[in-house]
Amino acid sequence: MSRLFEIFGYPITDNSEEAQRCRSSAWCPFMDGECDGGGNRNLSHIDLSKNTALKSYFLGREIIPSGVCSLQLRKGEQPWIICPRRLLVLIGNRERQKPFVESLLLQKSGYTKGQTIGVWPEMRVKHNQQTKAFDYTFDYILMPLERVRYDEIEDITHQKWKKLEPVIKKAGYSVTCIDGCHYVEEFPIGSPCIVEVMTSSTAGGNQRKRSTIPMAFEDAILGKPHQGPSINYRQVWARTSEVNVLCFSYRDADDKNLAGIVEIGNGCLYAGLISPSSNNPSESPPSFQDMIRSPVCPPKSILIALLAKRFPTNKITVKY
Repeated sequence: MSRLFEIFGYPITDNSEEAQRCRSSAWCPFMDGECDGGGNRNLSHIDLSKNTALKSYFLGREIIPSGVCSLQLRKGEQPWIICPRRLLVLIGNRERQKPFVESLLLQKSGYTKGQTIGVWPEMRVKHNQQTKAFDYTFDYILMPLERVRYDEIEDITHQKWKKLEPVIKKAGYSVTCIDGCHYVEEFPIGSPCIVEVMTSSTAGGNQRKRSTIPMAFEDAILGKPHQGPSINYRQVWARTSEVNVLCFSYRDADDKNLAGIVEIGNGCLYAGLISPSSNNPSESPPSFQDMIRSPVCPPKSILIALLAKRFPTNKITVKY
């Protein structure tokens, strides 16, 4: 029978003061901020004005997200992560997040020790090419940051410096002049890495059995027996069969005495294509372009020009 494995970052079996504090304050330890329900799960929010029992637990709140991080379908099996924040957060204070996922991501992206990587979250890329259009918002775009000369930026963006300079300065980049030549400090250059955080989808649950996410969450918080929903396997396989995929699993998920944040310690890379083969697209294996259902991929110059308008939200130094 499916059960909730983690709520607000901690195993439901963990009744430590720290775990209880995160639950009562609806705090996500991975974001180091209030839980947002995973960013796109507003339907799982609970109206506390209609729930007296939970309202007394979450004092002073009107609405609460169902802060479920993961499910365990059967005892002893690996849990399924259903919240993207549980898997990876690349902005904010990440001291509480275990480093394994981030380190493996940077390593498999080809970045080297000591490099500074810029992070752009929720980056929307739009591009029109004749009758075809690309319009997609990526969870994260990563790219190395270096001092770059103005003419190099002209070359990679296909735009003149006279047009670029005010845009770059407005975005927050620093422009320096050395021996009469303009440079932009910590500007994106090199190979970009586009990151989509894809976690498992649930099958919805059954209200009569109280196995929907909000109902299971309510029962678990109040210490009652609960039943969680199952996993939508078809959607999971569809999401993870068409592009370069890093898959992760927990360490020691079958430990009965789990306490604290459970570490994710196993990861495998499954590699795919960015675009269909130009020689024979109809027979090419599935690619990233297929996954986002786009008839065209924008050139790199479009991406760099967009990043020039927005200073990175975070910077990561590669340590592995």
